[in-house]
Amino acid sequence: MSEMYEEMNDIFAGEEAGEKAVETGRLDNKGISTVEIILIICVLVALVLIFRNQITALVQRVFQSITENAQQIY
Repeated sequence: MSEMYEEMNDIFAGEEAGEKAVETGRLDNKGISTVEIILIICVLVALVLIFRNQITALVQRVFQSITENAQQIY
């Protein structure tokens, strides 16, 4: 048990901790970025589905305002 504690202490403390963790493969986070991107996309899709009506109404108001203001300019 104490050997495991010493190994974890070596990994998470000290100047060489990052280097040792990378060497042992414990901080290998190559796949994390892919998972994060997929989770972000899922959250965005869920938000769009939940607030679909509000988003549609907002976009329609914005385009209506643009159209009205464009007619005032010309």
